[in-house]
Amino acid sequence: MGDPTGIGPEVILKALSILPDHNHSYIVYGHRPSFQIPRLDKLSLERQFFEIVPSISYVSKPGKFFIETTQDGEITQPINPDSALSGQLSIRALELASEDLIQGNSDTLVTAPISKKAIHDAGFTFPGHTEYLGYYFGAEKVMMMLVHQKLKVALQTIHIPLSEVSSLLSSENLISTLQFLYKTLRVDFAISDPIIDVLGLNPHAGDQGVLGNEEQTLLLPAIEQVRSSGVTIGGPYAADGYFARNSWKKADAVLAMYHDQGLIPFKMLDEGAGVNMTAGLPFVRTSPDHGTAFDIANKGIASAKSMMMAIQLAVNLTENRISHDHNHLPS
Repeated sequence: MGDPTGIGPEVILKALSILPDHNHSYIVYGHRPSFQIPRLDKLSLERQFFEIVPSISYVSKPGKFFIETTQDGEITQPINPDSALSGQLSIRALELASEDLIQGNSDTLVTAPISKKAIHDAGFTFPGHTEYLGYYFGAEKVMMMLVHQKLKVALQTIHIPLSEVSSLLSSENLISTLQFLYKTLRVDFAISDPIIDVLGLNPHAGDQGVLGNEEQTLLLPAIEQVRSSGVTIGGPYAADGYFARNSWKKADAVLAMYHDQGLIPFKMLDEGAGVNMTAGLPFVRTSPDHGTAFDIANKGIASAKSMMMAIQLAVNLTENRISHDHNHLPS
């Protein structure tokens, strides 16, 4: 559900009104009253023939299902946007969905946007979905990756202050990320020989050490080692020129050193249809690449393009994983 006072409920209803349900079970975890959006009467849970079920054990066929994550009469006061209560409801929906995943009752997760302030006020100790899911499922490494038909961007560091980025880089963790990204492209995206490009950390990729030496001391050794194992990899490239010259069109994925370095060009290119995925989990997890958009919530005007793409990508990646695992079974 994401934050109940954001556009999550709206884009979920809109996306599921378009996507076919004859092959899959779409299960929504959330606060049912938050899905009663005045301007979306024709797309309500009831009119879309959602089956309201108490738990996932009642799901035995393809279709649309809704699991209420609160008890009757539990919420008696209005839910204010960006509040501790909206954060609590976001967390509860996420926790219930995670429990079903870890018990093997479901195999794919699509999350709607949450408010980091609201979950923080509610006592959530993780910066966001990515970090929580990595910890909860005991993943050795997780990676945030933005996906569009035109461009895939992976991040070396995620939700940290810019002042801490350099101190968190090392050749070892860069090598690990590049190997991890290579495997993700092969398994989840079924790309047999992926091409990966790496962005530099500093302006002009350090300009041969004049504007910083991380490219020479950290990035280049990591790139050369991964390249020596047979991976097609380029860089480090100056980020501004790389995107301005459309060099990204020749790569299957780009590794950015920090959040905004990768997300600003990505969001300018994705035309509202980008998807955020978390690589490294034992299941596929995606989400739209937009936020809660409190300013337009409950107005019926939010675009569901990114949510629809997130659901479709989750299905495709899950099918790719199943196919890969089947093809690599011991004979």
